[in-house]
Amino acid sequence: QLGKGAFGVVRTCKRLGGGGGEYALKTISLDFASASALKELKNEIDIQRAFDHPHIARIVETFYAKPTGPTEGVNVHILMESLAGGSCKTRLRDNGGGYSEALVAQYMRQMVSATLHCHEHGVVHRDIKLENFVFERAGDDAALKLIDFGLSVRVASGDRLRDQVGTVAFMAPEQLGADKGGYGAAVDVWALGVCTYELLAGPFRRPYNTGRSVPTSHSAQLRIIQRAGAPKPLVSPVSPAAASFLDGALALQPGSRPSAEELLRHPFF
Repeated sequence: QLGKGAFGVVRTCKRLGGGGGEYALKTISLDFASASALKELKNEIDIQRAFDHPHIARIVETFYAKPTGPTEGVNVHILMESLAGGSCKTRLRDNGGGYSEALVAQYMRQMVSATLHCHEHGVVHRDIKLENFVFERAGDDAALKLIDFGLSVRVASGDRLRDQVGTVAFMAPEQLGADKGGYGAAVDVWALGVCTYELLAGPFRRPYNTGRSVPTSHSAQLRIIQRAGAPKPLVSPVSPAAASFLDGALALQPGSRPSAEELLRHPFF
């Protein structure tokens, strides 16, 4: 078992017959899923299946089946390429502290590349976080794959989003409700900045939150950010390139943040 959520589990499996090899199988019970969860699931499948990128988890196929035993109902199974290396969040937690700049740059380049591919295809992910980047296998040189497109949305050029969805600790100010005019792809760039900060600082050490003390309220998190006005200084000094990368991605005003394309060209890499 690789992971477990409210309505299902992700397991490692082997495909019998000609396919061979290991895969990740996400199984979700449709009996206990709410209407909104079912909408997210359909959205996740539709968007993720459309991508072909080395750092986005590839869906091999989806199918429906009745569970074994006396249980009634139907399960949906999403078969993806192998993700046996665990999430970036879990690996950082097991490491106990932050990573070297070189390793952070290696990981972040892959994360930015995956995010840029989404944006190039008109998709805002809206839930970029370490938990949603999973290693294909063990080892520092393993490729990272972006998963969980349930909150992702296709956006036409110039359109603005207004629903407050995401994981609070990784949500940009405008995503938390600071900008009444809505938000766009820049929220993913902010989340990449939070990921970078945490990879450098260590597990649960984020620009505006320490440990697990993250407000559940969007407005409370927004007040923390607005009162602070700037991220907490990192305990260990970083290079000018790393500092510049963080300053850009975590700019309070979305218009001051670089695009994912600009981030990918940053000297940090």
